[in-house]
Amino acid sequence: MANLTGVIALAAAALYGGWEWALVCLIVLVALWRFDPGVLPVLATVGVSFFWLALFHWTGDRRLFFPYSMQFAVQMACLLRGRMAKPAIVGGGSIVLVFTVIRISQSATAAVLIVELAVAGAALALALQAGGRGSREASVRVIAGALGSVLAFAGLAI
Repeated sequence: MANLTGVIALAAAALYGGWEWALVCLIVLVALWRFDPGVLPVLATVGVSFFWLALFHWTGDRRLFFPYSMQFAVQMACLLRGRMAKPAIVGGGSIVLVFTVIRISQSATAAVLIVELAVAGAALALALQAGGRGSREASVRVIAGALGSVLAFAGLAI
């Protein structure tokens, strides 16, 4: 059932956002299925992203891909967080890297990319700090992901 839930989430991301949105979601879902394979963890992981996806679909504002991706970056970092911070940094950083490559393919300017990367780093650091050591739990991941995405959305104003 968790796989079906994930496939439905991917289909929604592809249908309403596009391949870029689905790719970011897929990477995190693959990691999630390794650590916490259940329907509720999948729903918790994609729940906040659906808010940004729906808002994008309603407004057509492509900039909402940033908070959508940052939510997944924080979720990935939380999933990989253990006794050492390095896996969390690599996990969250990998989503930021995928986001950046997508933005480069979309012809984002260097100035925009610099701001996005600075905001992404700050949002990841603050959200992970707020999550603490128990960040693998679904409820903590959701709160940290929501915080990271709101910080990224606020960074759009810069």
